[in-house]
Amino acid sequence: MAVDYASFQDNDLTLPRANGDIDEDISFSTPNADTNKNGVLSLEVNPTSGSPTLELSINGTSVYTQTFGNNVQRVVQENFAQSVLQANNILTMTVTGNGSVSASDFHVLYKTL
Repeated sequence: MAVDYASFQDNDLTLPRANGDIDEDISFSTPNADTNKNGVLSLEVNPTSGSPTLELSINGTSVYTQTFGNNVQRVVQENFAQSVLQANNILTMTVTGNGSVSASDFHVLYKTL
């Protein structure tokens, strides 16, 4: 069984934006993903104020939701079913509640066929 990874969104993405946007779509590719296995999503998260809720979805399926209560930078890792993966994917980052979140350095580790 082979393993591959995708790295994307190296720069900070902070939500919500000043214009009120609470979500952002980020494209990434996972060629030859084995959709019968599990993958790992990893990213750096920095809640910058308040107690915001961060939700991450891949191709419309929620894979991570967390409400943060303090301003500590951290790395988040979450296992998810690779059945949501396609050759070309959209990760949607959504921030709601009181406060904001900056995220960067996204990685998806996945098993291949």
